[in-house]
Amino acid sequence: MKIHGQKTAEVISLLLKSNLHFTWIQIQKIILITLVGMIFLFVQGCGLTVTRPKLEVNMAASAFIAAKEAKANTLAPNLYRKAELYFLKAKSAYKRKYFNKARQYALISRQFSEKAEYVAIKQAAFSGGGFSGVGTAGDSSSSNGGGGSSAPPPPSADSAPSTPPSSGN
Repeated sequence: MKIHGQKTAEVISLLLKSNLHFTWIQIQKIILITLVGMIFLFVQGCGLTVTRPKLEVNMAASAFIAAKEAKANTLAPNLYRKAELYFLKAKSAYKRKYFNKARQYALISRQFSEKAEYVAIKQAAFSGGGFSGVGTAGDSSSSNGGGGSSAPPPPSADSAPSTPPSSGN
């Protein structure tokens, strides 16, 4: 309805002269409703309603510390470095209040940390070095491969009896 170059006061006077017959109070209500709607859209658009990913970042930190304690930096260095990279990105995004990115990076970091921890424990077990975090203090990790169970390994099908078979005749 506003023609290019017309002032707002002229538009209001045209509205008052038209058949719509708005009162001044009705115009104020329309302006107030419009302003409230614009403020609502501004708040929604700014991301003020996004929750902080505290749990995700703390879980990523715990997983990263567990990977570090499993010596994943030496036994699974590629996975450990990726976990570290994404954990640092998550912390940085959290500090800058990019909470959606922080949540994504924290979840990726947790996945890489858990994989690195698993690979490190598996490699430590197969190399015979054992892992101090698995099993109890009384277990000897070299006798059972660091698996954490105190039961002896089951006999294999290849194992031959200790005495040679005797001939029947």
